[in-house]
Amino acid sequence: MKYKTQNGTSALIAVFWLGIAVALGGTVAGLIVDESWILKALLIPGILVSMLCWSKLRAANNNADTAPEEELDEYERSVLSTWRKRTLSAYSLLTGIGGFAFLLTGSLRDAPDSTALTAAGYFMLFTFLIVYPLPMIGYAITFNRKED
Repeated sequence: MKYKTQNGTSALIAVFWLGIAVALGGTVAGLIVDESWILKALLIPGILVSMLCWSKLRAANNNADTAPEEELDEYERSVLSTWRKRTLSAYSLLTGIGGFAFLLTGSLRDAPDSTALTAAGYFMLFTFLIVYPLPMIGYAITFNRKED
C-alpha cells in the first residue's frame, strides 16, 4: 500500500487514532474494573499499532516534521508552523485542565493514593507553566535585544 496518497494517509491516521483509543479505553476500563490486567494489557498492542502507523506516516513524508528549516519550502514551513501552534494550544489546554483536575481530586480525596494524584497535578501544572510561555520568551529574547 502506498502511504503517500490521500487514501493511504487517511488509513494510517485512522489506524493510529484507533490504536490510541484501544490503549486508552483498555487502560481506563481496567482501572474502573479494578485490577483487571487483561483490559490494561490492551495498552501494549494499541500503542504498538499506533507507533507503527506513526513511523510509516513519518517515513512516507520524509520526516518533514523534524527536517531542518532550510530543507522545507515556504508552504511546508507554513503548514508545520500552523500545526505546531495548534499543538501548543491543545497541549496547554490539556495539561492545564488535567493538572488542575488531578490537583483538585488529590486534595479533596482522603485516600492512600491522594498524595500521588496531588503530585501528578502539580507536575502537570508546572509543566504547563514552564512550557506554555516559551514561545513568547523566545520571541522577546530575539526581538527585544539591547541596541548597540
